[in-house]
Amino acid sequence: MSACRERLGCSARLRLFLPAAVLALAAAACGGGAGEEPSNGEPSAPPAAAAEAVAEPAAETAPASSAPAGGAEDEPTTVTQAAVRLGWGEVAVIDGEPVVFDEVAALTPDSGDVVDPQLFAQSLLAVITNRVLAAAAEEDFGLVITDAAVEAKREELVAFTGLSEEEVLEEYDLTAVSLRLISAGEAVRESVQSVLAARAPAPSEEELRVRYEAGMPAAALVCSAHILLENREEAEAALGRAQAGEDFAALARELSTGPSGPNGGDLGCGPPSQYVEEFAAGALDAEVGVPYGPVETQFGWHVILVSDRTIPSFEEMRSSLAAEMQDESVGQSWEVWALGALAAADVQVKPEYGEWTTDPIPNVTPPSL
Repeated sequence: MSACRERLGCSARLRLFLPAAVLALAAAACGGGAGEEPSNGEPSAPPAAAAEAVAEPAAETAPASSAPAGGAEDEPTTVTQAAVRLGWGEVAVIDGEPVVFDEVAALTPDSGDVVDPQLFAQSLLAVITNRVLAAAAEEDFGLVITDAAVEAKREELVAFTGLSEEEVLEEYDLTAVSLRLISAGEAVRESVQSVLAARAPAPSEEELRVRYEAGMPAAALVCSAHILLENREEAEAALGRAQAGEDFAALARELSTGPSGPNGGDLGCGPPSQYVEEFAAGALDAEVGVPYGPVETQFGWHVILVSDRTIPSFEEMRSSLAAEMQDESVGQSWEVWALGALAAADVQVKPEYGEWTTDPIPNVTPPSL
């Protein structure tokens, strides 16, 4: 997980119970993008194998209510598969405290007199999540999130995008209310995680060394070349010629079926994690300057020549590994705590607005006809 994603709480589990409609800004700030396509025949990891390569229909709408709040005709707003009519009244109750329609509708930009029911359900989930976690943080840890803390977090999130607040609202289809909700949620998360961090035990020496070994494909820097062949026999023959002293680059130009062949098989310098797992392991195991192989990958059989390799020592990595492992531990503890608080909360959603569930994760399912 990147430092940005860790700081903004953009973990996969968090996204499960904080909907995308409300996390739009945080997600955009985290950035990211699709993986690069692999070079044809080269040992780069394809997107589907990236984790392995790094050792690692139109329905009718309900009639609109024109009665003012509290009036005799103020009936509960109804929801269909197409739209929610804007109205007044209670839509849910959280531990005895009501959630009113306008509080939820304020999270989405004005779209006339209707709101998509799926979006309404997501926004209701966001309101529930924010309220429950803020209350649980106070009850469990004595943490009270002040308006000043929320405002500071809002300013930080906006500044992170490099846009003005008005541009942020337009760019990410937010309202000032939803931006504040995001900020409040982040303030709660950071406050709780600071407590959890203080309580988290330091990783053991054995745990650090296991992480060190697993992280080598990403931490090392290797300069390498290869010759790609179609079968083991051809690879062994090429390896024998290279070991006998023939020029490796010339052999690659003559024999390699990979796109780097005309360039002498040169793959440049970078972390082994940029390659598929088997090639990465070979690049780490090979003796510098000595032809190595053959190594089989999904692309074929490789003869590898490592010309230079830098591997940081355990002691050089110790502090960063410890910090990384503590961040992961705190993140996991936060998720367990947050999911537990949401599952334990007494939440009642009126059926016309959806259904509250906590298994397998907290969610508000939109109603259906």
